[in-house]
Amino acid sequence: MMEISEIQLKGILENSWAKETSSDPKNRNTENRSRFQCTATALNIQELFGGKLLRQDIILHDPKDQSTIKRKIVPHFFNEI
Repeated sequence: MMEISEIQLKGILENSWAKETSSDPKNRNTENRSRFQCTATALNIQELFGGKLLRQDIILHDPKDQSTIKRKIVPHFFNEI
């Protein structure tokens, strides 16, 4: 396993987050750059530390509108190290 500092890891992840890697480019938030970047993040973590890439469907909804009409199921990727 690669030894890496928290600062280095943060830089690697932040540099990997872009509009092109966002799972929802239209709603990309520049104030919270990690939002919708689970795939890019999980792939980088797997590349650096190994382990399994996991997928789970989650319900995404508009926090301003809790109606079931605005909800949709989307994939979320994460790691098991």
